[in-house]
Amino acid sequence: MKKTALLAFVIISTVFLSGCSDGEQVIKQTNNENVLLQNETTLPTRGAEISGVVSSIEGNEIIIKKEIGAEVLTEEQMAKKKAERQKMSESERQALRASELSNVKTEDTTLTIPVGVPIYKADGTGTGNASKSDLSEIKKGTYLSIWTTASGIEAVKIKGLN
Repeated sequence: MKKTALLAFVIISTVFLSGCSDGEQVIKQTNNENVLLQNETTLPTRGAEISGVVSSIEGNEIIIKKEIGAEVLTEEQMAKKKAERQKMSESERQALRASELSNVKTEDTTLTIPVGVPIYKADGTGTGNASKSDLSEIKKGTYLSIWTTASGIEAVKIKGLN
C-alpha cells in the first residue's frame, strides 16, 4: 500500500512540476519570433522585374498588364517624385498621370503566385516601407511590383489601386 501511495505521489509531483515552467523563457521565445517576423519584411533592394496593373485574378493566378520599357525608380526617386506631385493641383496631377500612362506600353502576362511567397503592402508614405499582407489584398486594378528569380517569384509588393 505504501509503494502505491508513494508511486502515485511521485507521478502527481512529476506532472505538477513539469507544468510549472519558467515564464521568462516563453517571453524570450515570443520576442525572438517577433524579431524574425520583423526581419522578414525586407524587400529586395534591386528594382522589380515586373510592374503593372492586375487585369484579373482567380485564386493565386493573376493576369497583369506588365509595363514594357517603363522607367524603374528607386524608393528615393519615388519619394522625390511624390513630393513634387504634391505641390501640383489635382487637375495637374491627373493630366500628368494620364500622359504617363498613355506613353507606357503593356503586355498581358499570366503569373501564379506560389503559396509562401512574401506579399507586402506599401504604407502609402512614399518612404518605401511596407507591411506584411496577403493574397486577398490583390484585386483587379491593383498596381503590383513583382521580384523574380530563376526559380520563380521571390516577393510581391502591393503599391495601391490604379
